[in-house]
Amino acid sequence: MKRILLVDDDTSLLKVYGHILSRDGFEVNTCTCGNEALECADKGLRVDLIILDLNLPDIDGLKLLEQLRAKTEFNSTPIIINSGYPNLKSDFISWLADAFVVKKVKKSDIEELKDTIKEILE
Repeated sequence: MKRILLVDDDTSLLKVYGHILSRDGFEVNTCTCGNEALECADKGLRVDLIILDLNLPDIDGLKLLEQLRAKTEFNSTPIIINSGYPNLKSDFISWLADAFVVKKVKKSDIEELKDTIKEILE
């Protein structure tokens, strides 16, 4: 079973995404802030994919992306940015991610994200 780490400060979104992805056969771990994600790396959590929001309460998401890439535990782990700010896609730091998926208004509409996950993990 593939393990996904979801990093997003929107707890309702974490529940929706977690439920949908679990139903699709993934083991899902969640973090509500950047520091939690860094702690997961420091504790040796092994994941197959990270889904990262960029608007976090404690750390700028692009800085977090850089920090995750610098961690030995996560430096080769695929990362999908899942953000409601499509303008950040042009920031060169976002290119450290393997994909950039713009969040949909309807939280349960994650088909593009699921397709991207499937593409990256195959």
